[in-house]
Amino acid sequence: MNTTGKNPTLSVVVPTIKYTNLLDETIESALALRCSSLEIVVNCNPWSDEFLKSKYSQHPMVRWEKITGQRLAVADSFNDAVNKSAGNWILILADDDLVDTNLLENVDLDTLSKDTLVTFGLKVTNLNGEKIGEGNFHRSGIMSQTEAVEALCRSAFWHHLSLFLFSKKLWDQVGGFTPMGFPNGYYEDTVHHAKLINAASGGVQANKNIMFVRRISTEQASARFYKDPRIVVGGLSNVAKELCKLSLVGPELQKMHGGIAGFHKFLIKQRLSIDLMKLQTHYKATLFACLQHVFAARSWGLSPNELLRVWIDQSPGGIAATCFYLADRIYSKIRISLGRVKRLLFNPAR
Repeated sequence: MNTTGKNPTLSVVVPTIKYTNLLDETIESALALRCSSLEIVVNCNPWSDEFLKSKYSQHPMVRWEKITGQRLAVADSFNDAVNKSAGNWILILADDDLVDTNLLENVDLDTLSKDTLVTFGLKVTNLNGEKIGEGNFHRSGIMSQTEAVEALCRSAFWHHLSLFLFSKKLWDQVGGFTPMGFPNGYYEDTVHHAKLINAASGGVQANKNIMFVRRISTEQASARFYKDPRIVVGGLSNVAKELCKLSLVGPELQKMHGGIAGFHKFLIKQRLSIDLMKLQTHYKATLFACLQHVFAARSWGLSPNELLRVWIDQSPGGIAATCFYLADRIYSKIRISLGRVKRLLFNPAR
């Protein structure tokens, strides 16, 4: 607990929209952090008396902030939560995720340059704790800003809300989160991370050990799928423009993808690939359910060859399933045609 009267070293900021038992587990993991000067800010968007059910509602290290009236949009909610924090360093933590008590091992936030980011390995699980995957396969140690920019552009970072622990100085410098056009806040963390890397002249201090657990459920806003091209294509156009105007990140992305249009097309294909991965891994969807999503994505501006390539690359057995589907469609057409011939031969018009 901070008893010095000074700003706490670290603020763990937890934006939330409703109380669940998972929120208490998240707060519990944050309270267990080995940090001599810590505050936890739970930003309730909007406030309801349901939050009083938390066993930490009166805890001296947990500050409950209330948003009254209409619920804020995702980016506004994140910005409001961070702006209410007092720490010199910030970790944004989703209200159902967990941090390891040793998160700050080998990290001295009192002496670390505030132009440096901190990142660590993560494990992805379902709500039963069953492992789905791991992310951020980087080496431990200092990553220069140039190396971080290159890693970002190669999609080496697994973007999630807690990817980076960052200083309040960098937060003020990059200006917080920016809406991208997706109702659930897709890519707002991605763009924010790119802005942080673009400003982090001290590079990134990385720990490859798993210090963070990202819990996945079908109830999360991030579990939603969008098919409307106005949302997908328009939102990803906003993402491409925001990233490409960054002084360090932008030129590297345009060089890799042949300009903003090429990067936009890459993001669209990547979005479809991620959707297919989530359908199969998180929701155990059938191959034909995935194929339906591919067909719905025809309005995203991808050619038939591009759609097929994403489908084949991302879907185990995708070629076989596609061939079976096409064969079934061809058979149906032939059967209909044979039925028409039969009617003409045996039931001629009088």
